[in-house]
Amino acid sequence: MKYFELAIEGPVHEVKGFCRGVRAACHRDAVLVFSADEGIERYGLADLIKMLIHADSVISHVICAEDLKDKLVSAIEFDKEYRVREVVEIESASFEFSFEAYARRYANRIRMIISKQKDATVELLELTEEEKPEAKGIEAYAPEHDYEFKGSGKVYGRFEDVYKAFCEFKAEPLISVSKMELKLKD
Repeated sequence: MKYFELAIEGPVHEVKGFCRGVRAACHRDAVLVFSADEGIERYGLADLIKMLIHADSVISHVICAEDLKDKLVSAIEFDKEYRVREVVEIESASFEFSFEAYARRYANRIRMIISKQKDATVELLELTEEEKPEAKGIEAYAPEHDYEFKGSGKVYGRFEDVYKAFCEFKAEPLISVSKMELKLKD
């Protein structure tokens, strides 16, 4: 399925409400993502220049599937209160992550989250697992732990798959994620 990013001009909260209303009327289960809310960015030099030129207007970046995109664009053109500045197809997405766990049960939970990503590509860049039996004991605020599981990596692929992984990784308190980056088609 193809995904698109729409740059919609108008007051942010109104644009969100309008888009959610169109989704509710047309495709209740359709993915609708507001980039600023989710930590998604795609700003390159050209985007920064556009933002400077249109500094007085508020632009919301909205991501959705092709069928919802067509409905949103039609509804915005009909309503005329907002304006679609740009519609660009998303080629791929990616984000980086890191994690630290000091107990096996948490390490196993992290491993499970990483291993269940079948559609997005997960690349582990760094992974260390260390046992230090001499440090065993009361460890709540200890400078050293008897078990350490640390690592970092990158997730990339189709937007839909990466977004699903992004949400799952973000929901785990022991995993830190960067902002998601979008690669757009020219």
